Amino acid sequence: MKTMFKFLSLAAILAVAAAPAAHADAFNSQLTQGPGSTTNAKVYYGSGNPNSGFDVVTAGNVQLGLEAVIRHHGPLTSSYNNYFYTPGPAASPDPSTQSNWDFVFSVNTGSDTLSDYNFQIDILNVTTGQHVGGSPTVGPNAQSNGSVVACNNCAYNKNNNGLQNSENLGFSFLQSAGTAPAGFQFDPNAADTYKITLTATGAGLPGGSLTDTINVVPTPEPSSLIFLGTGLLGGLGTMIRRRRIA
Repeated sequence: MKTMFKFLSLAAILAVAAAPAAHADAFNSQLTQGPGSTTNAKVYYGSGNPNSGFDVVTAGNVQLGLEAVIRHHGPLTSSYNNYFYTPGPAASPDPSTQSNWDFVFSVNTGSDTLSDYNFQIDILNVTTGQHVGGSPTVGPNAQSNGSVVACNNCAYNKNNNGLQNSENLGFSFLQSAGTAPAGFQFDPNAADTYKITLTATGAGLPGGSLTDTINVVPTPEPSSLIFLGTGLLGGLGTMIRRRRIA
């Protein structure tokens, strides 16, 4: 009986660990705020980017969106706010210091202007404990103003109401002149898990802030956990059958 209880306890723990965390956002969704009247016009960083696969939060006039994508190809496989990637460098002609996945952020303040809020992106390497953060307003971005694209690849204008970009940990706004910030060394080949958080703060938000969070997870991690849990459950079934026979 004690052995069976141990199996049940371990199987329950693994089942909880393998399950996605509770999260109140809109998952694998589309942005609904942005320039233009069509769905595709809500995404305006670069060209050929689909409006899909975002983790979206909305409060007051503000809508935030985050997702992770295969670089140059589209959204990664996701479950709730977890996005699964295969470690490795970006394909040529991109430098090998870049990863083969990007993270994408979107900010839209509706009838307010960007100047009514402050924005912050934080990236935690859960595997190593390294952390870096900064404002997405630094560096060139795509921006909207009302129902039009105000500019692409341009300097921050606080009078606009939209801010979007696709970033790579190998070249993001968190770096300076291509050099990783002190204490945050990025290796595109490492099977590390990342927690990426986008936060808006301002008086126009309930409680003064709005936060969106995604996890970018290497594919071996969840699959290995599920296989281990399946094996334990199989072992538990064998034990039960043996006890019934005895």
